[in-house]
Amino acid sequence: TVEKTRPNLDLTELRRVIEEIEKIKYDNIKKTCSVIEPF
Repeated sequence: TVEKTRPNLDLTELRRVIEEIEKIKYDNIKKTCSVIEPF
């Protein structure tokens, strides 16, 4: 299949998606902390 013939692209894409998710989570945590205890 395409997935098996192009694993590098998949890994790069997966890494990018994970970084986006982590960034969003971090931003949400910062917002929550700001609401609870403003910096």
